[in-house]
Amino acid sequence: MVETIYSALDNTQNDSGTSVVNYFKKDKDERLTDTDPFSVFAIFNRTSNVKVRRECVTILKECFHISATVPSDFDGIPVLNAQKSIFVYQNGKTVEQDNLLLWNLFEKAVNNEDFGQEYDEALKIKGVNNNLSMGLFWICPDRFLALDSQNRAFIEKELGLKIKKEPNYKEYSQILSQVNDYMSKNTALCKNFAELSLLAWEKSNNENNDTMKDFEKYVTLLEKNHNIVFTGAPGTGKTYLARQIANFKVLDKTDIETLSDTEKAIIKERVGFVQFHPSYDYTDFVEGLRPISDDNGNVGFERKDGIFKEFCKRAILNSSSSEVVTNELNADPVVWKVSLAGTGDNPIRTECMENGHIRIGWADYGDVDDFYDFDNFKYGGKAILRAFQYSMEIGDIVVSCYSESEIDAIGIVTGEYEYHEDGGEFPRYRNVNWIAKGLRENIVKLNGDRKFTLSTIYRTCITPEAILKLANSHLQPNNDTSIDKKFVFIIDEINRGEISKIFGELFFSIDPGYRGEKGKVCTQYQNMISEGDVFADGFYVPDNVYIIGTMNDIDRSVESMDFAMRRRFTWKEISAESQKNMLDSLGEYAQEAKDSMTALNKVIEETPELGKAYEIGPAYFLKLKNCNFDFDSLWEMNIEPLLREYLRGYRNGKDIIENCKNAYDLMNNEGKQ
Repeated sequence: MVETIYSALDNTQNDSGTSVVNYFKKDKDERLTDTDPFSVFAIFNRTSNVKVRRECVTILKECFHISATVPSDFDGIPVLNAQKSIFVYQNGKTVEQDNLLLWNLFEKAVNNEDFGQEYDEALKIKGVNNNLSMGLFWICPDRFLALDSQNRAFIEKELGLKIKKEPNYKEYSQILSQVNDYMSKNTALCKNFAELSLLAWEKSNNENNDTMKDFEKYVTLLEKNHNIVFTGAPGTGKTYLARQIANFKVLDKTDIETLSDTEKAIIKERVGFVQFHPSYDYTDFVEGLRPISDDNGNVGFERKDGIFKEFCKRAILNSSSSEVVTNELNADPVVWKVSLAGTGDNPIRTECMENGHIRIGWADYGDVDDFYDFDNFKYGGKAILRAFQYSMEIGDIVVSCYSESEIDAIGIVTGEYEYHEDGGEFPRYRNVNWIAKGLRENIVKLNGDRKFTLSTIYRTCITPEAILKLANSHLQPNNDTSIDKKFVFIIDEINRGEISKIFGELFFSIDPGYRGEKGKVCTQYQNMISEGDVFADGFYVPDNVYIIGTMNDIDRSVESMDFAMRRRFTWKEISAESQKNMLDSLGEYAQEAKDSMTALNKVIEETPELGKAYEIGPAYFLKLKNCNFDFDSLWEMNIEPLLREYLRGYRNGKDIIENCKNAYDLMNNEGKQ
């Protein structure tokens, strides 16, 4: 059966672009040879993507000759935590016995036989826990109820029934009986377990929709104002929210956990991140002098762009070229000068232009692979060959030298170094996408007032932004390729740095009313910027750059925030309650975590010595994953120490912490009764 599942579903992909059975393994490499029945159902009940679920069900229906109709939707059918989708721990010593036990339980449940003993034994299997009730619901929704977090929340609210974390068979049977009694009443909101599960799902969905509405408000605020700061207590998910919004602006996708490799590359290019601290300054953020050394060991200083200025350059580069071109560039492209068999028109230059590559010579050396072992560079060229073969990277830019002051083509490197035995005098190749050809452009000014030298290939002083702007001027306008890519720069703990010292004259440029070239300012090292630099006549923040800051309200540095800075940002408070949907990733423990957090923060808010600014955010409760979902361990290792720090110096601190602990334990204690 397992082999049938692999062969049938291997080519079906989930949201992240990997096979839906990619997780169906003992470890990273070894596939399963046997499994339990509930883990098979879990294959199409571990993702919320309806299209993927229907595709899996359709394929399995054909494989196992099932007559039932493929459902059009899966509303109300609970899904497993994607990281815990195999019921039996596969590296355990009793995996065969555990699988057999679940098969016996499955058969008895389907045949309406008593399976109490098997149920209680199954709860002892590592990985089963409350997933068992979910599995029973999948196979017999008319007789069994899933105890997932959504159903638990519904039952507790509508029936006032507290449910233990892992009820045994007797307790589970009592829950079924009590819920059935409720559903038999005329006033009941549902008449069977399937309806109950659907109602619970809809209620949770409505809450998520409310959360999404708040999210859309934040996105709209950022769109209108370009700059926003999220404030609130520590751990309320401000940074998480900032990353979600950045993903949404860049990819139109809020999920930051299931990105494909391509999406991750896009995020790396178009989302910047920095965390301010007291030592951070202008030279780190905007520009400054940095020590450099040459090949002879001589040390000097060179002006270098800071992280934000580099980010703005990247945004300009990507907004001024076609999508096809910018997607071929690497994250930090170098502009290389290359001579194609010298200057002027010649057969090698023509051949390179027609066939999309560049070629250089030194055929007498053959294919040099190791520059340390090969030392017969009697005609020179060692540094040039090493640059061509190893320093030049895919995604760099090349300009074809036509004369000492002119270029005739601009291209992007698309291939690794190749040696062609039939290449004659010029056997060393690299594939290039020529984005502009047939030019006669003087680039002396762009190259820092320098003419080209005789060297076949070397790094120029031309910036990628300047050369792409030149290339763009030779392209035919095409509305289909015009783009407006969004770039988002996140500043975490923005209040911890000395703002005026870090931003300097950028206070003017980041103002939403002065975005673009109309907001140009001369930076502190303006006189050292080369002519070809995109910011040669002043720095500005492009229109497609958005800034999100985060700030903890209780930090002492909040009071020192410059009011000139405050005026340039929209401020939005993020509460723990507004971000509680972060806890949904805790699966069956999500509702208990939400209830504990709400109860704890109610006490904190009502305590004069603390207040709302000291509430405990959902980020702390996510640490349950590191505590094996032990709420007592979370309290002892994370929450209590934090409260002790907040209450340091208060004589009644011990009593306050005890009150907080009682509120925190309320849900947990009731669940154990």
